[in-house]
Amino acid sequence: MTNGLRRGGVVILEAYTPNQIPFGTGGPKDPDLMPTADELRTEFPGLVFEHLEEVEPEVVEGTLHTGRAAVVQMVARKLL
Repeated sequence: MTNGLRRGGVVILEAYTPNQIPFGTGGPKDPDLMPTADELRTEFPGLVFEHLEEVEPEVVEGTLHTGRAAVVQMVARKLL
């Protein structure tokens, strides 16, 4: 994905983390499909992270996606 960005391009991402599994409020059941902030730092070399944080918000996104969630939020920019 980083290679596809132009200089100044931005990646915005919100994804469940492995801490989501016990909450049961949505997302995959396989922790390998759920990134952490540390993994995103490794997966996106060359980007400057303007925001990178793991949070546990309350979500209301339908019958199966309501309650506490564990997500990582990322906003990163390609400078060069």
